Order: sequence, then C-alpha cells, then structure tokens
Amino acid sequence: MEFDRGVDSVLDFLWGEPATRIIAAATQDGGSGTGEPRVRYVQLVTVAGDDISLRGGAFRGSGLELMGSGIGSVAIRVGRRA
Repeated sequence: MEFDRGVDSVLDFLWGEPATRIIAAATQDGGSGTGEPRVRYVQLVTVAGDDISLRGGAFRGSGLELMGSGIGSVAIRVGRRA
C-alpha cells in the first residue's frame, strides 16, 4: 500500500466514493497511536459526489488531517500578501 511507503499528502479532485476508499486505506492501521504518521488530505473538487462516509476512528486513531482548498479556505487579507 502506498501509505506504508511514506505518502503523507493526498490532493483529492474527486471526492465521493473514491475519497471514502482512500481515507479508509490511509487510516486502516490507525497510525502509531501517537498520531503519526500524519496524512494531510486536501479536498479540492467534488467530481464524484458531494458526500462521503467516514468512521469516527479515522480521526481518533490516526494522524489524518482533513482540509479543503478553494475560495474561502484562506482569509482574504492573507491571500493578498502572496
């Protein structure tokens, strides 16, 4: 599995069912119990569907960081500095 080889970031252009499967694979072993390794999952577009199903343990027992990127994900004043 790729996550065992050190993948620590996912850029998701699909969402929906593919996201459910990828997040399950990334969190299946629950990490080390100390939240490591971290896996940053960035949701960008919802081509494959607007909703996903997540088990609570995907957050409690792993280093999963779920975030989005797009309009509204960064404060306007921060974006103007770039």
